[in-house]
Amino acid sequence: MIRSLRVLLVFGALLASTLTAQKPGDNYRRWDPEVVRMAADVPVQEGGRVKPLDTVARFLLLRLNGKRSLDLPGGPDDKVTLQPTEWLLDVLFRPELARTFPHFLVQNSEVLDAIGVEHAGKNKRDRYAWNDLSRSIEKLYRLHGQFGRIDQKKRTTVQEQVVRLAFVVHEFESMAHLLDFAREGFATEGSSTLKTLYQGQAKVGLATLLGKARELRTAYMEATQKEGQGGGESSPDAVALGKVLERVQRLGGQADTLAFFPPLGSTREQPQWMTPADVVMATLMPMAGEQSWHGPFDRQLQSLGLLERAVGSLGDPALFAKDLGAWRESLVALAGERGEYAKVPLEVSYYRWNLFAQAQGFYLLSFVLCALALLWARWKGWHLVLPLGLAVPTLLVVVGVTLRCILRSRPPVSTLYETILFVAGVGTLVAVFLEIFTRRRTAVTLGALFGALGMFLASRHEEQLGQDTMPQLVAVLDTNFWLATHVTTVTIGYAAGLLAAAIAHVYLLGKLFGLRLQDQAFYRSIGRMLYGTIAFGLVFSVVGTILGGIWANYSWGRFWGWDPKENGALMICLVQTAILHGRMGGYLRDFGIAMASIFLGMVVAFSWWHVNLLGVGLHSYGFTHGTLPVLLTFYGIQAGMLGLGAIAWYLRRPAPAAATRAAADAVV
Repeated sequence: MIRSLRVLLVFGALLASTLTAQKPGDNYRRWDPEVVRMAADVPVQEGGRVKPLDTVARFLLLRLNGKRSLDLPGGPDDKVTLQPTEWLLDVLFRPELARTFPHFLVQNSEVLDAIGVEHAGKNKRDRYAWNDLSRSIEKLYRLHGQFGRIDQKKRTTVQEQVVRLAFVVHEFESMAHLLDFAREGFATEGSSTLKTLYQGQAKVGLATLLGKARELRTAYMEATQKEGQGGGESSPDAVALGKVLERVQRLGGQADTLAFFPPLGSTREQPQWMTPADVVMATLMPMAGEQSWHGPFDRQLQSLGLLERAVGSLGDPALFAKDLGAWRESLVALAGERGEYAKVPLEVSYYRWNLFAQAQGFYLLSFVLCALALLWARWKGWHLVLPLGLAVPTLLVVVGVTLRCILRSRPPVSTLYETILFVAGVGTLVAVFLEIFTRRRTAVTLGALFGALGMFLASRHEEQLGQDTMPQLVAVLDTNFWLATHVTTVTIGYAAGLLAAAIAHVYLLGKLFGLRLQDQAFYRSIGRMLYGTIAFGLVFSVVGTILGGIWANYSWGRFWGWDPKENGALMICLVQTAILHGRMGGYLRDFGIAMASIFLGMVVAFSWWHVNLLGVGLHSYGFTHGTLPVLLTFYGIQAGMLGLGAIAWYLRRPAPAAATRAAADAVV
């Protein structure tokens, strides 16, 4: 009896401790809004381009967490939501706290079984903190090395997710250890040379230490030379100097995650920015540093010292804000002198405005207006309201794409992500014009769905990619003229082909379900829209394909090489030409054009996305993992649509006897 009571007491204590365990959101101290604002537009260089720290935070959190914000359990309102810059400030300046945040999204609990992490009470798809994974990280890295040698296309789902988890855990750890050098400092005890150099200070920061790097190197070389000449044991001074230099190289060397410090000189001569590790290398080992940068590094060291001061004043919010502001100003001044800061605040605003998400909402609102127009069809104002309702989100897309052009100094299409935005924008613009001319409400309804789907796909692609969508371009794309001509023109052809396929769905579904069969003017208007859209697309597809050949001759020395991407562009031109010739020759009526347009949409999808997955040819740089299932689903839906169209044709075809009588009557 007593033993059973003890067991119950122990179990009750464990249960109570579990229920009262502190959650990350409990007593969370938020950053001052001014601190977040200053940190957001701190300029850094990542992936070859200068961007705000806010952008780095957004995509790092997206890779870890699967979304652009972090929800902390607990807190006064039961949940605290952190925005990207706030979260990254915690990772950099309060890493021990950040290690308790559940920001690692694990898609499948089998991944946890593989690395030996307990997940009882969790969902199959759930989020975990670094502290939850810490005991299994060594095994995680070991499996990463094993699975990473397998070709990505041949990995199982669990293997791919293990590799991905290991990658993001390493990214987090690298960021969490970035400022370790500023937290620890360097002791001068045991070395008379260090005491003399740094005026008796017991501990100095990295910037102060590197400020006298030349004297430090000279003293260490002299101490080691005396040791070699004496042939005896190392002197205490030499040992202390060696330990300090070893710690500098270790702590400073691991601070290579973010390039904060712009070098002196022009962007052409020295395009690469410096990480804290680079500053250490360039000052302690000048011969190695001169391979990438040219001194002096006084201003970089001064900025490094301001960063260390900010880390040291973390306990005093007012002083921390002052020191962080001073560090930011030093970086802004260095970047501004090189002409690399002007667009940083604009990029912060671009992501905060979230224009494409707003556009998606307005596209859906436009579709709702179209549905209301069906209920109250007699109101004459719809012919003005509906195009305006579609024009608003289209304008947001145009503004967003224009801002990206300004930020990158590039034409509107340079990545696969941007092709989605551009296709959606062009498609809805064409739909607006079609609605103005036809006033049938069909084009505006399709345009709303087309735009909403485009914004959804763009968002999903960005989430799946988890990388900056304004990256440094691959060499073959790094030319503004051809991006502004060939790529943009071909993408307009993509938009027209997909819009024609969308219009064809309306025609075929209407025929299949017997909608408005007596209104032949309705179906004739859809036929005219199909004809106009395909003709519009053919012009841009042909011109874009020819310009692509000229670009290929310029870049690779041949106009045409039967590359899969080239073949895809040619297929689009051939299908569009065949449809128009079939219409002109009388072989295809409106129904046949609609069926052919569905097939055209499949060809466009193949040329736009599928050829990138083949892994062959000179255009294989656009591979995106996880795209194939989506494409196969799209092909299946379109094939099913063709089957439904065939059923509609069979059901609506004229009866043979009726057709014979109609022919006889015509003769008579």
